[in-house]
Amino acid sequence: MASSTQAPTFITNANELTAKFNRIGEKVKDPRGLLEQCRAIIQQQERMVWSSEGAALEGAWKSIVQPERKTSSQMLVASGALRESMSGGSAGKVRGATLRFHPKPFYGKFLQFGTVRMDARPFSGISDQTYRLIMRRFEDATGETLGM
Repeated sequence: MASSTQAPTFITNANELTAKFNRIGEKVKDPRGLLEQCRAIIQQQERMVWSSEGAALEGAWKSIVQPERKTSSQMLVASGALRESMSGGSAGKVRGATLRFHPKPFYGKFLQFGTVRMDARPFSGISDQTYRLIMRRFEDATGETLGM
């Protein structure tokens, strides 16, 4: 008899984190509450990334080459659409058993990874602190020690 519950799926740019989550995912009967907690943790990290101009992840972003073209004093912010898509109240989506963060504006990939003419300014990722907080939530939910 096939099970009617779907095992949770985790998608992130952190391969080690994904592997651990997928190994324990079947132990969480209804992952939506847990995923909402993880979503809140990641949103908080993203707010820290934007307010620290990248320092919360991999180090502060390099300065803009043409600052006169900026319409906002904040780095990487013109309209605020990218920042809002990653750190705002609607950032991150839990659908079924999946939590996904995806930058809405197409140009997010150019900022995250850089181009031939522009340095990368990573705004998305999982910091060590965020990793530990999420792992604690999973330990609480599964009753297992995950070896953080």
